[in-house]
Amino acid sequence: MRAIPGESFRWGAIKRRSAYNANGTEESTARQEDAIFAYVEQHRMGRIVAVYSDIASAFDERAKRPEFDNALDDLRAGRIDGIIVWKLDRLTRRRNQMRRILTLLEDCGGRLFSVVEGVDTADPAKREITELVLNVYIGIAQGESEAISERVRLMQLHRARKGLVQRGSERPFGHSADWSELVPAELALLHEAGQRVLKGEAALYLFRS
Repeated sequence: MRAIPGESFRWGAIKRRSAYNANGTEESTARQEDAIFAYVEQHRMGRIVAVYSDIASAFDERAKRPEFDNALDDLRAGRIDGIIVWKLDRLTRRRNQMRRILTLLEDCGGRLFSVVEGVDTADPAKREITELVLNVYIGIAQGESEAISERVRLMQLHRARKGLVQRGSERPFGHSADWSELVPAELALLHEAGQRVLKGEAALYLFRS
């Protein structure tokens, strides 16, 4: 290993939140961070020198997770000795990404620790089964995410067939922030755009004039 597990070990803590509350706040990552810091201090496992927090999904392969990538870069560069997470599904929900992380740990002599599952890649007594255990946990997380994605897809299809509003994370142009009213000025622009398209004007240039 790059560094012997102990009080001088430098950890990078990875957190992930799924969304903000309606008032723009969120508590999940704060709870994760408190639990991680408390565990490291209680067990004298070293010190946390960096914290990485993303809002993007750990399941969606298209999602950008810059802080997650920063953690891997810091591990590769030797700025941290290991990665600690509150729970493995905060790290990833994809088996193929877990293999990428394990390969990096092997290449640079890093360490991965999960507080909830108690997985420690530096534990010599469990080295033979560590990857198997990780794949089981991540496989369960991936299966849960796939099931949720399918339920959401079916719900959205059902709402579309009934002509119901498909609410998203951003306010649609023409609607108020709470979706309860129309915005007259924006509605007028939409009507104008519709009329201009019907007259043959290219949609690409509608609002350039």
